[in-house]
Amino acid sequence: MIKKLAAKYSGELKLAVSTVAAQLLPMAVLPMIMRAVSPEGYGSYGLFHSIVSMAAPLLCLKYDTAVVTVREDKFAAMLAVSCVGLSAAAGVLALGVTAVLSFWAELPFWAWLLSPTLLFAGIFQGANGVCLRSGAYGRIAFSATVRSITLALTQLALAKLFGSTPREDAAALAAGAAVSYAAGSLPLLAPLLSLTGKYRYSTQNCSGYYICTKNILETMRKYIPFVRFTFPAAGAASVASNILSPVISLFYGSAALGCYSVAAKALAAPITVISNAVSQVYFRDVSQKISAKRMGSTFRLLVLLALPIYLLLFLAADPLLPRLFGQEWAASAWLIRLLAPLYAVRFVTVPFFSTVIAANRQQDALKWQKRLLLSVVLSLAVIFAPKAPFALLMVSYSLALGWCSIAFCRYNFKLVKKEEERYGTAEGQNFYG
Repeated sequence: MIKKLAAKYSGELKLAVSTVAAQLLPMAVLPMIMRAVSPEGYGSYGLFHSIVSMAAPLLCLKYDTAVVTVREDKFAAMLAVSCVGLSAAAGVLALGVTAVLSFWAELPFWAWLLSPTLLFAGIFQGANGVCLRSGAYGRIAFSATVRSITLALTQLALAKLFGSTPREDAAALAAGAAVSYAAGSLPLLAPLLSLTGKYRYSTQNCSGYYICTKNILETMRKYIPFVRFTFPAAGAASVASNILSPVISLFYGSAALGCYSVAAKALAAPITVISNAVSQVYFRDVSQKISAKRMGSTFRLLVLLALPIYLLLFLAADPLLPRLFGQEWAASAWLIRLLAPLYAVRFVTVPFFSTVIAANRQQDALKWQKRLLLSVVLSLAVIFAPKAPFALLMVSYSLALGWCSIAFCRYNFKLVKKEEERYGTAEGQNFYG
């Protein structure tokens, strides 16, 4: 039985086990980092982190997702090159915007770190798409390990050396994040260079084993129908998932954002370690062959994992968090208990959101993500109530995001069943025929 499960979920297990190993050191040093920085400093870093998290999935305009589904290597190579170019353009744009804003207001130092962070985050996204295409799960896992260890060590070292005020704490943590993206990108470059290295670049000859700027742009235009709906859908999902941090910072202050960021980090750890591994492998599979039976077994596996994990976080938050991080972080414990149901729902449902994209129904994905964003934005309206308590905002946001996640997941399940009925499949219909 165990051997069958290991064979069935080999990709997921490889990513999950390596990611668990990658998280051991960060988990070990996290209490030291939290004792070295203030809630205000960590809250300011949380704002930096939310901006990067909001922008990172969009830096390649979702051509990194198209790379996974493209059948011909030459087109995949040109889209991979376009991802690198788009990442460089995003870095330059971020630097220009920061420079312009600095003439109007005094910016924190972490604002200047957005440019290199976005550059490497975009390269990371594009190279990760190439690795998913080739099934290089071991390299993805190794990249996650390198990135995680680098993040932990650099943030701890910089916080200890330079952190003394909230502004310096935030700058030290942001610098660690920038370095970690750069380090995490390095192991992914080999498959990227292997794919693009098959073709020589030429300014004139665009045929055969040559690629040129003209063909790159034509390939990008060719896949605009894919990106037209995928990009705004991903944008809506990204904003919906990260919009809470700026709102908390604006209406409740950096200290409140710091406590929320710690709670979110603890609750998101199982998603990073397990659910995201399942999601990456699942998307590659669903782009080729999948069935409702496979979806059902994956869903049951995630439910069985989510229940004990989030129950343990719910019960252990109050006694453990102040002991590990210090009494100034005690407020994060009740936030963990309050938000645990939402993150359990996200743990189970998010891996299935890519089904509509793999089924070539990007327009449906956009419709659902618009609903998700609208629901979240409406849930934030409670902040305008007189003396609205922080807990009310958390509950309102959780209900909106949780309900939409469940509804979208159900839609994806219905979609696969309809596709099976349409094609008369048994085990694994290829959506692309």
